[in-house]
Amino acid sequence: MKTIRMLVMLLTLAAAPLRAQTVALPHTPAGDALGRVLATLATRDAASAEALVGTYAAGLAQRSSREHHLEMIERLRADIGAAEVTGVDAQTPTSIAAHVRSRGQGDYFVLRLTVDAAPPHGIAGMSVDQADGPGGAAPPAKAPLPDDEMARRLGARLGRLGALGFSGVV
Repeated sequence: MKTIRMLVMLLTLAAAPLRAQTVALPHTPAGDALGRVLATLATRDAASAEALVGTYAAGLAQRSSREHHLEMIERLRADIGAAEVTGVDAQTPTSIAAHVRSRGQGDYFVLRLTVDAAPPHGIAGMSVDQADGPGGAAPPAKAPLPDDEMARRLGARLGRLGALGFSGVV
């Protein structure tokens, strides 16, 4: 019975992908700026990195050289690359804290970004921290299902897969 239960649990986990849900960024100056940052990180295009540095507010641009800012973007591209937003914790029109998942390695990060209040809403600050999961912490563990409920759900899932032409060994 333990072997069957273990097999049912493994099949259930294999059939249900463990992906975090993608969340849309808000249409605010900070949300739009973070969208530009994520679009830049998803490409290897030097022109997009140059364009992003060109949107920095004067105070941020003056803290370091243009070359240093471009190097930081390259480091973020290597660490995060293409990413999907899995949650937005805090937001105002000029600041945002968003959780993202790297599509390449599956790592989670929190990106915090602030922009100037006045147009053109230049990027005034940005920080990146590694996170434990889609909302900043690992998702809570679920209680195991009773055997009869697990068998019912597995039967329903296998029935749907069979209707789609799936064949295999259980």
